[in-house]
Formats: sequence, structure tokens, C-alpha cells
Amino acid sequence: MTDSNLTAADLIDKIQGTINNSDTTVAGYLLSWLNKRYYAVLNKHKNWPFLQAEDTTTLSYTSSSVSDTLPADFKATTLVYDRTHNKNLARIELWMVRKNDPDVSNTATEPTHYYFTDEEGPAKSMCIYPALTSGSTATLSVVYQKELTPLTDSGSSIPLIPQRHRQNILENGVVSDYYKWKQQFEKAAFYESDYKDAVTTMEIEQGVTKANEDEDLCWRWDDIIPTGDTLIK
Repeated sequence: MTDSNLTAADLIDKIQGTINNSDTTVAGYLLSWLNKRYYAVLNKHKNWPFLQAEDTTTLSYTSSSVSDTLPADFKATTLVYDRTHNKNLARIELWMVRKNDPDVSNTATEPTHYYFTDEEGPAKSMCIYPALTSGSTATLSVVYQKELTPLTDSGSSIPLIPQRHRQNILENGVVSDYYKWKQQFEKAAFYESDYKDAVTTMEIEQGVTKANEDEDLCWRWDDIIPTGDTLIK
């Protein structure tokens, strides 16, 4: 077990130590409750910073390739930036592409939009529109929301919640569920209160809620970010 990067298995071990119950059947319940709390936190705010990631795999396009495969953990786009032409691309739906350009002909030196032909499955693709003329290229950076996957008891299953909040939130939540199951409601209420306080602390730190009415939110995806003499919005 390590406190430097707590995995789901580490958390289960810590929880079993707190409740003083190492029964393997109970461990299965704990994992189920761990995922319940985990998803409750992740789904509370769609704009948690730790649910966002910039794709480190370059998406490249040429006249012969109007699509490229997105990362396996891709769920939804937050921002698509054309690094070759220094501009953001807007999303367009597939039916509009087919209506306006059925053959997706090669008509432009740079794209203006992106679209998907299939958003489901492990090999999600992103396409550009218009298609590029011969000799033209485009390289995109994609900021995207991650696909959420259940935690397992393997040593490689690491919650997306930042390390400094992981134990305070998930352990307290699961221990509360355990004591509710045991009908020890006073103990359950104690840990539930700590769970809620830990979530609130992370919300304030991550900038998705205010500490008080006079405080400005410190982080938003729709903020205008100054970069030298230009603004990216």
C-alpha cells in the first residue's frame, strides 16, 4: 500500500482497517460502495478539472485522411484547436456534412469544423470539414472529457479524484455506507458528515463552487485565457 498514489485496492485496505473487518465478502460490498461514491462525486460537476485532459496523441490530417482515431478514454470534446492554422474548430453534425458535401470532397487548404461518424465503441474517430486539398495538412489538439470507468480491486485501478482528496472523500463515504448497512446510524452520520465536508473542500479548491458569495470562481473552461498578444476563448 502507498499513500503517494492511492489505488482502489489501497483504499479498500484502508477502509477494512477502519471498520476492522477483513472479510472477503464484505470487501466485495466495499468495492461496490466505493464505485457508488466515486461516480456520485464525478457526476456532481461536469467541469471538474481532473475530468479534463489534453490529448497527447497528435491528430493529423491530409487530403487522403479526413479522420483520425481519438484516445480510448475519450468521452466528449471540450475544445478542438487547429495547431497548424492557429484557430479553434466548431462542431458540425454528420447529417449537415452529408447534406452540403455528400462526397466530402477535397475543397480547402484548412478545415473550419470537426465532426464524428461514430461516437461509440473503443475506436472513436474525429473527422475534419472541409476535407483538405492535396498537399495541405492539419494537426489538431483536442481537449476532452474522459470516459469514466468503474474502479476495480487491481493495483492499477486509480481514481481520477486528486490524491490529496481521494482518501478523505472515498474512505469516509464508504465507511458511512458500511455503518448504514450495519444499522449503526450514529457512526454512519459521523462519517457522512466528513464525506460531505471533504467534497465541499475539493469543490472550492477545484474552482467549481465558491467559498462565499464574494469570492470569484477561480477556474472555468469558458474563461478567456490571455496568451501573449492574443486571446483564446
